[in-house]
Amino acid sequence: MSDVAERPRLIGISPRAYEHPADRAATASLATIPYLDQIVRKLIELGYERALRTALLGNSVRLGQGQLPRVWALHHEAFHVLDVEPLPALYLTQFPFANAAGSSSSTPRRSRCSTRPASARCSPTRPATSCPTTCCTRPRS
Repeated sequence: MSDVAERPRLIGISPRAYEHPADRAATASLATIPYLDQIVRKLIELGYERALRTALLGNSVRLGQGQLPRVWALHHEAFHVLDVEPLPALYLTQFPFANAAGSSSSTPRRSRCSTRPASARCSPTRPATSCPTTCCTRPRS
């Protein structure tokens, strides 16, 4: 794996730049539904997002540089290239249902999850995409 410093850094990149066109279209379509934004804000206010985050992270193990160093290095490299600071914490869990998920109503508390196939094993010789776990991230407190 290449050193993080060798990778080009996309300084100041907007999240819309790497948003999938289908996601962008779906978001625009949802914006046309009257009062939906107010309903979602109310759900967040009532603690729905917090409960979801607690459920996801409560069943996870927080990783550091000492555990799974290759996964940590890939995590660090991805956020370095996308110019995301501070580096979010990395969590690992076995949750075989979601392929990917995101949760955030405010920038400082963003969370991301992505499930890996349960039939594979993590190792330095096998790509991270075959890791049998879910990786969830959120900024360090």
